[in-house]
Amino acid sequence: MTQAARRSRIDVLSAHELGRYRLTDADQLLWAAEQGRCMVTRDVGDFPRLSRRFAASHWPHAGVAIVPSSRPDRDIGGIARGLIALSQMYEEGLPSYSVVYLRAVGRR
Repeated sequence: MTQAARRSRIDVLSAHELGRYRLTDADQLLWAAEQGRCMVTRDVGDFPRLSRRFAASHWPHAGVAIVPSSRPDRDIGGIARGLIALSQMYEEGLPSYSVVYLRAVGRR
């Protein structure tokens, strides 16, 4: 998914490639915010709640995009197209403390 998004000129990083995959969700979200990056995750259980906690605490937050469970992991192209559509909708980045769900985008 990362490479497909990059081919479409979306600036993405992954926790795995950065060696950050063992950090807590809160640490991941804080790091992303400090870098001015939206967090992209499948973790619908934790990140909406965590985003509310960040807002209540006035901690930095650059938005969260959730990949819905209806989008299979193997649908790399569909996830990349969803990220592209999201980046086009929010050219200046997601608003702070926002949580959005990646919409399904068909092939072009």
